[in-house]
Amino acid sequence: RLLLSDNALRGVPASLAAEACRTTFQGRGSGQRAIDEEEFRASYVTLLKKANRIAEFRLLEVREELGRITVEMEEVEELMAACFEEMDCECTGQISLQRFVDFLCSTGEENQLMLEVSPETAERFFVQVAKGAKVLSYDQFKEEITEGCLHVLHRNILLRHSLRKKFRDYWF
Repeated sequence: RLLLSDNALRGVPASLAAEACRTTFQGRGSGQRAIDEEEFRASYVTLLKKANRIAEFRLLEVREELGRITVEMEEVEELMAACFEEMDCECTGQISLQRFVDFLCSTGEENQLMLEVSPETAERFFVQVAKGAKVLSYDQFKEEITEGCLHVLHRNILLRHSLRKKFRDYWF
C-alpha cells in the first residue's frame, strides 16, 4: 500500500521499499508486526533516506557492472579487429573463404599444437557467416563471429606468431 499511496516512493521497486522498511523498523518488535501510523510518520524521513541509500548503492553496482562489461566489450572488439587484420594481409577489408579456412584450420607441423577444426566445418561456418558470399567483410565478421570461433582464431594466430618467432630466433 505504501508504494501506491506515497508519491515519494512511487516507482520504487517493492524489494527496495521492503528492504528500507526492514532496516528502518528492525529491532522494534516482531518482524511481521503492523506499524502504526504514528510510528511510521516518526520514521518516514529515515525510511526515505534508507531507500535513497539503497537505490544509490544499487546504482553504483550497476555502473560498476556496466564498466566491467564495457571493458570486456572493448577487449572483444580489439580481438576481433586483430584477428580480422591478421587474416586480411592484403588490406582489402575482406577475407576469402580459403584465407579463413587456412587460419582456422591447422596444417603441417602446426597441426599437433593448434585447436582442431576441420576444413569442412570452417567452410560451412564461413558460408553461414558470409551469407553465401565469396568474401567476408569486417562488418559481417564483427556481427556474425562466435566466441568459440574467435577463440580458435586467436589461439591459432598466437601459435603461428610463436612458431615464426621460434624460426627467426633459431635461424637469425
